[in-house]
Amino acid sequence: MGAPVCSTAALSCDTGPDLIKGTDANVEINPPNTLDTCADGAYGGYLSDESIESIKVRGKNGAPLQPGAVAVIEAVVYAWNGPSVDFADFFYTSDANNPVWTYLGTGSPSARGLTTFIAEYTIPNGSPQQAVRVNFRYGGSGASVCSGSAGNNWADTDDLAFTVATGAMMMKLPAQQMPQPMSTVQPPDASTCAQISDETRCEDFNGLCKWKNRVHGCIAK
Repeated sequence: MGAPVCSTAALSCDTGPDLIKGTDANVEINPPNTLDTCADGAYGGYLSDESIESIKVRGKNGAPLQPGAVAVIEAVVYAWNGPSVDFADFFYTSDANNPVWTYLGTGSPSARGLTTFIAEYTIPNGSPQQAVRVNFRYGGSGASVCSGSAGNNWADTDDLAFTVATGAMMMKLPAQQMPQPMSTVQPPDASTCAQISDETRCEDFNGLCKWKNRVHGCIAK
């Protein structure tokens, strides 16, 4: 399928710590690990720049992954420079073989390094194999289903496909409270330029910044 898949219906599905770690620019195996060949960005050092390290999807409160259940997505990412420049966009699809992505929301890390994001949604009726996507990007003017293919040099996009329970495998679910949409952060503006200390990243940042010199660094255009 081009991405990790759990082929048996279960309570959860997990890439584990090694299957999607890093990006196509460094240590990721079988890149780009997306169902539709969405590409990663061209730049990045492992555990230095942006990457998705793992994705897990599980049924909330121990429920199986089945239509009507609330699914919890847990994504571990490595952030370059915290909330001012990095953003994780979450999506799901009801058909992993012909994905049409539904946006859930966007989170931003609080600090450089490893961060775990959590998003929830109700699993819809659809194909026996469904999927979730995380698009982890540097800057950008808003959420994107595939930042790397759109020219974001530091982006990492990964999918996880899973099999939903059907028929006799399904269980009667307790009443579920509808999950709240993931909070969406505002895209950064030119005021962020002064926080960027790298010349290449400065020039790449949303078309808002330019590198002046070593003394003045990154400034707004």
